[in-house]
Amino acid sequence: MSGHPKISVELRRQVIARYAKLANATRVAKEFGISDMTVSRIVRQMRELDRDKLHERATRQGIREGRKSIRKAADRVSRWIEKLGDPDAPGMEPADLARLTQSLRSLIGGLNEIEQRNEQHKLSRLTRELRRKEIEIAKLKIANGGIEKHEVSVAPDDAREALAAVLATRGRGDEPK
Repeated sequence: MSGHPKISVELRRQVIARYAKLANATRVAKEFGISDMTVSRIVRQMRELDRDKLHERATRQGIREGRKSIRKAADRVSRWIEKLGDPDAPGMEPADLARLTQSLRSLIGGLNEIEQRNEQHKLSRLTRELRRKEIEIAKLKIANGGIEKHEVSVAPDDAREALAAVLATRGRGDEPK
């Protein structure tokens, strides 16, 4: 015996469901009174949920929370600027304002990169699926006699050498007649 209590199937389901909602192993572990490593292991071993869907959901939630944080930070910065009135007023240095705007720009840029990466990942997956389906359809058509097989031949060495000679003479200004 390993010394750890056995986790029931029902508890596993509850942990997985809560992780799907929170997307944070540490918070789930605290709620259920188990270690975050146990939560990670349960999630890793799960078979009921599709990992890709879970990851996508967690990413979307992270982006939503990030957007909320950015909005709050932008609101605070604008209130602060309005409260002080003039950016040249005492108490606000131009460098402070520049740092704040640079931080906001970095956050927004990071969220945009994540969204673009996710969209590219989805597009790549869909493209791979499309190609697989096209190949399956082509194989079925070939098997049923709907498409003829064609062999592609490469130009023989003599033809390539002749083409290379023509191109070489053109490069020197000697036009073949």
